[in-house]
Amino acid sequence: MTGLKPDHLGPLVDTIRDRRAILFVGAGVSMSVGLPSWQKLIEHMATDLQVSRDFINRRESYQTLAEYYRITHGSLDALRRWMDRNWSVSREKVRASRLHSLIVELDFPIIYTTNYDRNLEAA
Repeated sequence: MTGLKPDHLGPLVDTIRDRRAILFVGAGVSMSVGLPSWQKLIEHMATDLQVSRDFINRRESYQTLAEYYRITHGSLDALRRWMDRNWSVSREKVRASRLHSLIVELDFPIIYTTNYDRNLEAA
């Protein structure tokens, strides 16, 4: 929303109030409660798969690496269990998050997320 002047916010505010806006949420929301970035997840997968740093330094390869991980392990279940064990956030911390509270209060009819955690659901 850079470049928006306060007098231009009216239509956006109306759209959100009327529940005609959808929210797209990325890793920044999860990082606000202490979870690592997407980059850290990629680094973990690369280490587990013994993939070279040259490969993971190319951003276009992230989805390829995730798919390779899924194919190699047969599913993402092991990765999900690892993340649940190592990157969990308490429900209390999520409830205390002002950002998560605002998302709930704004009551978007649809939320799309690329996040790997379940904190939006917990909020």
